[in-house]
Amino acid sequence: MQIHAIQQNAQDTKCPPPTPQPPQPPPPPPPPHPPPAKATAAAAAADRLLPTLPSAETQRQVAEARAALVASMSNLLDTSLQGRAATLHAGATALTRQEREVARAADGLRVESQRLAREADAAAKRLKEIGNVQNWAEVLETGFLVVEETLRMFGMGGGGEWV
Repeated sequence: MQIHAIQQNAQDTKCPPPTPQPPQPPPPPPPPHPPPAKATAAAAAADRLLPTLPSAETQRQVAEARAALVASMSNLLDTSLQGRAATLHAGATALTRQEREVARAADGLRVESQRLAREADAAAKRLKEIGNVQNWAEVLETGFLVVEETLRMFGMGGGGEWV
C-alpha cells in the first residue's frame, strides 16, 4: 500500500524540465616552464648549422639534377631492355610457329602409324594364311606318302612293276 501511495505521489508531482547551463570556459593553460638545458644546446647547434644548409634555389637545382639523372638512367635501361624485349617476342613467335609445325608433323606421324598398323595386320593375316596353306600342304604330303607307301606294298610286285 505504501509503495502505491509513493508511486501516486511521484506521478502527481511533476518536475519542471531542466534549464540549459551556459558553456564553461576552458581552464587556463599551465604556466610555461623554462626549457631544459639540453634543448637550448640543441637549438644553438641548429643555429650554427642553419647557415651551411643549402638554399631553396640550390635544393631546386639538386632536385632537377636528380630528375635528369633518373630520366637518363631510365632511358639507358629502357633502350637495352627494348632490344631484349624485341628478341623475346621474336623468339616467342618462332616458338609458336615451331609448335604448329610439330603438331602438324605429329598428326602426319599418327596417320602414317595407323596406315602402317593396318598394313602390318594385313601382312600378319597373309602370313597366317600361308602358314595354314603350308600346314595343309604338309598334311597332304603326309597323306600322299602314306598312299604311296600303301600302293608300293600292295600293288607292286617284286620287280617293281604293277601287277
